[in-house]
Amino acid sequence: MKKKLMIVVGLLMFSFIIGSQKSEAIGTRQDIVNEAHKYLGVPYVLGGTTPNGFDCSGLVQYVFRQQGYSLTRVTTEQEYAGTVISVAEAQPGDIYFFGSRGRTSHDGIAIGGGNFIHAPTTGDVVKITNIKYFKPDFAVRIISNTPPVATHKAIVISPFNENEALDRLAEFRKAMPHYEAFLKQLPNKTQYELVVQPFTVNEVQGKLSELNNKFPGWSKQIVDLRDVAKPQGVLISPFTGSEVAEKYLEIKQKTGYMTQITGNVSGQVDKTKKAVVISPFNENEALDRLKEFRKAFPSYSAFLMQLPNKTQYQLVVQPFTPSEVASKVQEFKVKFPGWSMTTTDLQDVVNQRGVMISPFNGKEAGERYLEIKQKTGYIMQLVDA
Repeated sequence: MKKKLMIVVGLLMFSFIIGSQKSEAIGTRQDIVNEAHKYLGVPYVLGGTTPNGFDCSGLVQYVFRQQGYSLTRVTTEQEYAGTVISVAEAQPGDIYFFGSRGRTSHDGIAIGGGNFIHAPTTGDVVKITNIKYFKPDFAVRIISNTPPVATHKAIVISPFNENEALDRLAEFRKAMPHYEAFLKQLPNKTQYELVVQPFTVNEVQGKLSELNNKFPGWSKQIVDLRDVAKPQGVLISPFTGSEVAEKYLEIKQKTGYMTQITGNVSGQVDKTKKAVVISPFNENEALDRLKEFRKAFPSYSAFLMQLPNKTQYQLVVQPFTPSEVASKVQEFKVKFPGWSMTTTDLQDVVNQRGVMISPFNGKEAGERYLEIKQKTGYIMQLVDA
């Protein structure tokens, strides 16, 4: 009898432990969308339920499970896991279903703009599709639109303008090194709030009083804790096609961050004029070679163009008539005998392009933006990366 009692108690304790380890449904709509993006490119596997391979409902079940939601395995069961809504009502984090109710054959996770992430079919991979190409019949809402009660709070100090925001952040960090703080750009694009987080609901008023005593002239308010994990980039623009590579290299040297040229690369070709192309130069030497050429030949228009491999550059000299271009090549070779030179049709490079520096998470994007702006002075904006 004693042995049986111990077994029962053991089973109850095991059940309690398993139950206590079960994830609570805490993921937001954006968390679901972010989670789904992680598995883009995973191959379709019939019956697959792991990142080694998914079928449609296996992907949906896995994504929601990672964010604390328990969904059943197959499509015809998943469609009863929440509230049925129309396709037009669907929001990011809802699930699109294909087929009549009770007989659905496919589903995918809505991510906004009519797009959804799904595992389509054998031979394909997890990818993004738009409903105008593959129209669902209805949607199901798992996550309610009623916002959850916040368990943590942040203190927001604002506003500071661009010229003082970095100094105020540094001042705060020096005075309060034990608090996490970052800058967040306000919608007017010229001012910044200083966000201090996280605090529990029970302690936040006391922390607010502490900060009021330390910084009595700063405007402060308490807000719910913010999710600022979404990557952002700093877009510096516009530059014409004849200057963007040069500006790109200058900016990369000044910042050291991950950088790329972005925007329209198309252009017209004028076959009545010729250009001399000198290449290739790597990133470390391209600017020096451009300056060297300009010093030797100040009367010629010369600029750098990034090559498709993204790490090398050609130096383009233009324009010349077809009858004179050969003599110009010889002129350049006399001065720079070791440089590779060819001629090509004149390229129209007036299209404006930008330089993107990314990615930064939401907690550092505003700070990096201001640092980069101080170093470059160019027109800039924060964008999703």
